[in-house]
Amino acid sequence: MELFIVPDITPGSFIFDFEGQYHVLKHFSAIDEDYLKLFIDRGPYSKRDVMNRMQKFGSKFHLNFLTNPLELVQLLENQKNFVLNYPLKTKQRIEMQLVFDMARYPEGIGNDTLVRKKDFSVDAELKVRMRKGFPVHYKKGEPLPTWECQVIFTRTDGVWRLTTYFPGKYAPPFPDRSIQSKEDFEKCADFWNKHIFLTK
Repeated sequence: MELFIVPDITPGSFIFDFEGQYHVLKHFSAIDEDYLKLFIDRGPYSKRDVMNRMQKFGSKFHLNFLTNPLELVQLLENQKNFVLNYPLKTKQRIEMQLVFDMARYPEGIGNDTLVRKKDFSVDAELKVRMRKGFPVHYKKGEPLPTWECQVIFTRTDGVWRLTTYFPGKYAPPFPDRSIQSKEDFEKCADFWNKHIFLTK
């Protein structure tokens, strides 16, 4: 069951279904009550599912920027108040980068937990967690404000879907030899070897 369909925007018509919205909820610390009721009444997820999803670790949007996942769709329709870049455009995947005005959002549109290792002193406090068999590093610290939003579309069976979006810089997938070419694996590994997550 689809909750929201938006035609005729830059990437072409696309669907933002319940699965996509549930995935994006990880990047919200709170959502408005009207959306929560609609999402629970029409979709397969419970209120507990939604609350648990929002408690997941990750970059988060500020409430003065977005109060629910559908509001970004409205921003894309209006195509105002941001600079649009395309890090990637293929027949099956589109990566959009929205850069918002610092004057309009002086505290940023959200917080980014991903930083370069070289910008922080790396010491004994550095923790390691395995993600898809690859070591990813964490360190205690406050997330940084960001003015960027990454938006990912994928195409399956001829239909464009909004699969995810999040505040902060773009990060490639975690390295995974089982599904990536040697070149892709090395590119992803190079990125993740040079970055860390900040945790409270």
